[in-house]
Amino acid sequence: YFDNNNLLTDVNDMVKSILIIENKSAVIKRRISLDTILCKYISSYDYNKPYYGIVRYNFDDIHAQIPEFRRRGIAYLEHQITPLFNEKGEKTGTIVTLIDKTDDRNRYMQERQLRKELKEETVKAQESDMLKSVFLANMSHEIRTPLNSIVGFSDLICQTNNPEEKAQFIKMISTSTDQLLRLINDILDIDRKSVV
Repeated sequence: YFDNNNLLTDVNDMVKSILIIENKSAVIKRRISLDTILCKYISSYDYNKPYYGIVRYNFDDIHAQIPEFRRRGIAYLEHQITPLFNEKGEKTGTIVTLIDKTDDRNRYMQERQLRKELKEETVKAQESDMLKSVFLANMSHEIRTPLNSIVGFSDLICQTNNPEEKAQFIKMISTSTDQLLRLINDILDIDRKSVV
């Protein structure tokens, strides 16, 4: 609670735990102003009207001025500022409610990072799957070509009695067999390299 001069006059247990205050009376005796605590984060115009927001608060900024606030580092604090007025419309004080949202914010950022990493891994997996499909389609074509040649010329050997044709067909089968063997060895080399 801040009085009509915007000076701190009371701190509840919740705020004590957020700010890590050990001695409440020592803090109140310092007569800390609302400006000292909030000026870097909230416009002084906002002190005179109801305000709500989550502020990225750096406790290191005010630690030199208020060492009684033992909390250090960055925190995300939900602020609710409620100015109090009497029947004449004169400001009599201000209630500032703080709720520490740092853990929620950190959890959200971790989840966001995990979603980003998952999306990147999904894209990589899809690209890998596409490359695998293209590779298999190419290899299927490359393997079928010499294999069809071997099967076709083998059938022709059985159908012909001409020794010259048989020799030519055997030569074609031999060439296609060598081509198929090289292709299979290349595929096995690629597989070995990808495992290593």
